[in-house]
Amino acid sequence: MDRNKRKELLEAYKELKTYMGTIQITNKANGKIFVESYPNLKNKWMTIQMSLGMGQFPNFELQKDWNELGQMRLTMRSWNRRNPTRWLM
Repeated sequence: MDRNKRKELLEAYKELKTYMGTIQITNKANGKIFVESYPNLKNKWMTIQMSLGMGQFPNFELQKDWNELGQMRLTMRSWNRRNPTRWLM
């Protein structure tokens, strides 16, 4: 990759809008709730789904529910979204 293209891609990456906040995953079968805050919520649900699908999610109870009940019994919602640059300044 030439230097100009690399520089262009790096600048585009820096301009991506992200937001921090909290994710709540609710098990519709038993009412259990998992809550976690993240500094970057962008595409976080896909990352969590991938970890759960591979059996590598750090929360044992959520992983167990995913394995036993499947994805369709879990719902995700994000709240307390904040622009990180606003809080870092």
